[in-house]
Amino acid sequence: MAFLFYVLVRFVMRAGSMLRGGNFIVSRQGLDAAGGYNSDFSFYGEDTDLARRLSKVGVVKFSFRLRALSSGRRFAKEGLVKVGWRYSVNFLWATFFKRPFTATWTDLRQDSL
Repeated sequence: MAFLFYVLVRFVMRAGSMLRGGNFIVSRQGLDAAGGYNSDFSFYGEDTDLARRLSKVGVVKFSFRLRALSSGRRFAKEGLVKVGWRYSVNFLWATFFKRPFTATWTDLRQDSL
């Protein structure tokens, strides 16, 4: 799904780009040129906001070669549909309205399941 959003936003809509917040690499120069992290985003959409701004100062590439293991505890606790919907809405909101749709989130630690 992430790759489809990347293609849609970068190449079809030309509205920015997409990166995975839990697994990306950016140079210090790129981060500085994009204005750093936006503290208006506390959880949802901070990666989308950064990718949108980075796309204005350089190329943001999506790669399947940069792999990382990740916990599925949010999916286990909240369900695939609910999590997918929340991430999708926040991605679109950050892309087009430059702010998060969801202001709060649940911190899910392994011991809370």
